[in-house]
This record gives sequence, structure tokens and C-alpha cells, in this order.
Amino acid sequence: MGERRQGFGNVLLPIGLSIILVVSLVACSRENATISSFDVKPLVCATFGAEVGPTLSEGVVVTIQSDSFEKDAIYEVAVISPDSTYRWERSVQPFPVGDLLYIGMNDLLLPPDLKLQQGVWNVEVFSQDGSRLSEEFDFVRPQTAMTKAHLAVSIVDGMQWLVLDDAPQLRGLGTEDNPQWLYRFYDSDGNLLTVLESTGDQILSPLFVDMTLQKRTHLITAMRYDVESGVYLMVRQFFT
Repeated sequence: MGERRQGFGNVLLPIGLSIILVVSLVACSRENATISSFDVKPLVCATFGAEVGPTLSEGVVVTIQSDSFEKDAIYEVAVISPDSTYRWERSVQPFPVGDLLYIGMNDLLLPPDLKLQQGVWNVEVFSQDGSRLSEEFDFVRPQTAMTKAHLAVSIVDGMQWLVLDDAPQLRGLGTEDNPQWLYRFYDSDGNLLTVLESTGDQILSPLFVDMTLQKRTHLITAMRYDVESGVYLMVRQFFT
């Protein structure tokens, strides 16, 4: 989602089934710079370590659109929980959707076993010229949808590198009920290496052939949006 780097650490990502807020500027030092649209959706994530797992975490996925965004610029974004206990900061670069530019964060996770706080959250966007955009949104945790999402990710297996019939591959998450997952591969510094989309539970790619990607990969995230519940599902797999 246009991320420059994903954080691996603690972790609060991007509705009372769904919250889409179209907002006006709250605070900005540059004239005519506004947040045009703002989208927040809840997330449930299962995290697997090299030998243990899973732990379950809740979070949010945040997507922001502004006509003031510049394609090659880097923006600092902060998301703050209602009681200010948690604050997530990311450096992000806009990504295009049609003629519009968006920024997004999809790994804002609470520590394991904590529930998303209901109430007024705050988002701040800082540009390189020092200008600031800010917005507030009122979040209501969708209890039934989140319970279903917890169940959905709690029964999946972790991802694993395999070699079958001399073909390097990744054991993925695709099933008949949950076919389509988006996989992101990161190195130990949090840099995005590549992105793959797959519907199967055995993922083949030319990138896997020489084993270079496998050696560099420290984290794989798999993500999909459940339309029925309005919740993002994520599985994270760490490798040593």
C-alpha cells in the first residue's frame, strides 16, 4: 500500500463493519492542503515465529487520499489511540489509484490479546516541507465481525519454504473458502523485497528458483479483505 518500510515491532494495521470518512482539513500549515478522503478498517493478525505461534493481535488499516500528495515525496504518518497509550509512526510514499494518490499503513497492530479501543483516534500526516494534516475519527469495534475474524486466522497454519519435485515453493494460505491472499516479503531491515498474489496453497514463482529470495526473507505477510465481515485478515511468518 505504498509503504516504504514495515515495522516488525510492537504493534497496536488498514469499522463498525466499515468506516469510510470523507473529511476536511483539521490542521495544516499549508494553504489549500486538505485530506480528501480517509478510510479505516479493523485488522486481525496471526503471527508465527520461526518455531512458535500463533499469537493473535488486533489492529487497523489506514488509507488516506489528498490532492496535496506528491508522487515521489515521503510522508511521516502517525496514528494515535484514543487514550494516547499507543502511537504508530511510519514513513510512507504515495501510491496511485487512477488519477489520485493515496498513502496507507497496513501493519498497525496492538500487542497480542489486546482489543482495539473504541473512541476518537487521531491521524497526523507530515510532509517534507514541514506542513501537517490531521484528522480525528470515531471508531466503534464491530464485536461479532472481530470474533469471526479471530476464528478465521486462528485456524490457519504458518507459511513455510518447501522444495517439492526439485521445485522451490512457498506453502501458502489459499483455501477454497479463502482463496486470494496478497503476500509481501521483507528483509531483516524491514525493506520490501517483492509482492505476490496467489490463490493456491502451493506458491511457485521464478523468484524462488535460485533461493536468493528465501535467504533474504525475514518476514512474509499474507493479507486479504473479508468483504462479509468488513475486517482485514493477516498472517505474519517470521524466519530466522
